[in-house]
Amino acid sequence: MPECIICRRKVLMVDQKGLCGECRAAATLEVATRLDTIYLHYRTVQGSDDFEECLKSCDLIIKEAEALLPYEKLEIEVAPPLPSEIIDMMREIKDDIIMEEAERLLQSLDANTAADSGRLPIPPRSCGEAALKLRELKSMMSAPSRLADIEREFEEKYRTSIMD
Repeated sequence: MPECIICRRKVLMVDQKGLCGECRAAATLEVATRLDTIYLHYRTVQGSDDFEECLKSCDLIIKEAEALLPYEKLEIEVAPPLPSEIIDMMREIKDDIIMEEAERLLQSLDANTAADSGRLPIPPRSCGEAALKLRELKSMMSAPSRLADIEREFEEKYRTSIMD
């Protein structure tokens, strides 16, 4: 008697992937539901300018794709792209969103810089808060080294304001 690769029950018949009827139905429903959620939140990531909303959607997509990984490992058909590819892609997109936020932070500090004096009129507290925000953004990234150039630029421009 064949054995289902998911529930491990011995049954009269399994499909070509080794699933019994119950597990096939459950897997099909779960995959479809999770893919719908992924698609919905991907549209949010593509269409929203809200930093927090985009990050939450990226995290949710990654979580849903991670839940589909067991099906990929068992070679149970999941619509392309594969869950592992979705995870990699969304981590990269999330890092891009974080980079954009870090660049906006630096631009907002630059906008407060005196145009002709060369002296930075930015209060140390603002620079300290920006440094903390950069550190927080870096901790959210899957590839934090991408933020190195922005950190270096921040240090060069605003080190004196932080130390004052």
